[in-house]
Amino acid sequence: MNYRILLLTAMLAVSMQACQGGKSNEKAARANGAAAGGDANKTSPGAGKSADGDTAAQKTSALNLKGDCTNPIEMTVQPGEKEIQLKDLVTGKDGSYQLISTELFTAIQSDKDTANNLHFLGSEITADDNLKEESTSDDKIEVVCATKAKEGQDLRLTGSLDVPNAFDTKDGAVRIYRHDGMQIENGKETPLSVVLPKTAKIGDTQEKKPEGLKLLVVKKDNSDVTIKMQYETVDRQQKHMSAIIAATYRLKK
Repeated sequence: MNYRILLLTAMLAVSMQACQGGKSNEKAARANGAAAGGDANKTSPGAGKSADGDTAAQKTSALNLKGDCTNPIEMTVQPGEKEIQLKDLVTGKDGSYQLISTELFTAIQSDKDTANNLHFLGSEITADDNLKEESTSDDKIEVVCATKAKEGQDLRLTGSLDVPNAFDTKDGAVRIYRHDGMQIENGKETPLSVVLPKTAKIGDTQEKKPEGLKLLVVKKDNSDVTIKMQYETVDRQQKHMSAIIAATYRLKK
């Protein structure tokens, strides 16, 4: 598949940021890219290389740090699922896979042994294939769990994802993308879901997936398909960041 369009966009567009501290240092923290977590958009996959060539993220996972939330997305095949390849979804027959749910879990190191977390779910948005401009909604995202600010602490959590809202089974064509974003600042939630016209294609297996990205595609007993993506890196302050996305699609004939 075209990893650059479908997966690299999805994972590196995951904006993970956790700013904490007094309001006096908030501006400086953002200027530095992070206070507690950093911004994945400003971190290259090769950041944090150690002397032996491994990334720091491979040695210490943010998902293994203690946090308020537990990661619910398993990057292994679960009961009632079987692993398939993305190319298996392009059959040459008429039909399409419609996105019916999204899920995001982020873990961002806040200090040596703890992480700030955000876990949200997104519900289905149907959109006409001939969509010409962005359409937005603020009621499609539900926060399941998020780190709570301690007394006297300013805490800002953001997370977002970008995945195809549908793709054709005949040739893998994508016409519309889905963006889910959530910002929580001192407990106040600001959700946003967007569908927008954007063309791409899945099924081309010639391009290698980006370094640090894990991909798992599973088909469930009810024929729904879930594409899972995990990305881990470190920011410029050597803080570990992880994001896991699950996008579930249902076949429409």
